[in-house]
Amino acid sequence: LSVSTPQNNFALKPGREPVALVAGGIGVTPLLTMAATLRAQDRPFHMAYAARSRGDLAFIRELAALAGDSLTVHVDDEAGTLFDVDAYIASLPVDTRIYMCGPKPMLKAGMAAMKRQTRPRDQLLFELFYSVASNAEPAASSPAPVPTPVNDGAFEVVIKSSGRSFMIPPDKSVLSVLVAEGLDPIHDCDRGECGVCQVGVLEGIPDHKDHILSEGERAANKVMQVCVSRSKTARLVLDL
Repeated sequence: LSVSTPQNNFALKPGREPVALVAGGIGVTPLLTMAATLRAQDRPFHMAYAARSRGDLAFIRELAALAGDSLTVHVDDEAGTLFDVDAYIASLPVDTRIYMCGPKPMLKAGMAAMKRQTRPRDQLLFELFYSVASNAEPAASSPAPVPTPVNDGAFEVVIKSSGRSFMIPPDKSVLSVLVAEGLDPIHDCDRGECGVCQVGVLEGIPDHKDHILSEGERAANKVMQVCVSRSKTARLVLDL
């Protein structure tokens, strides 16, 4: 049994460009460690932390100590409105790398803001937080059904480790076919938002339909999210 080291799809990147951390609710958890790392490296950063109520602000004392005057706190029930993600991003220098973790509406607002403000998409790195209490998203242990792909015609998928071949029909995802055939690829959100089901592509060109890969990663065509993405070629060989 070969076991790899843990994979982090939401890692703080090295560099000296401006950094902004944007947290929604308990999505602050991974950003707290980023703030501590940035402080230890003496790298300047700004942090925005939004929550529904003041009682939902986890680690607020720790963050205040780490970020000081560079911490902006927004509380919905005190402000009488939701945090304005678009306005916050617009206030940042154009070369800022933004790390965002929170509920799906926040992430969608972030992606929309990047597009509207013509900022490079790969300057926004994000992680979706599933909140069981709010019922806004399903729990990670109970993923939603695999959605029907938009598209596109059938194609062949070959599993490198076994040589097994599967035809993926237009109305099924790669993931759903593999699961139905008894394989057990790791997956979570099943909507192309979390990066858990990402696999390497050894041959062929994937048709990316996820919300997590940067433009550079899409152009490289070395990985794909098998829960939603399909193929531009008749055959894909996956590193599974």
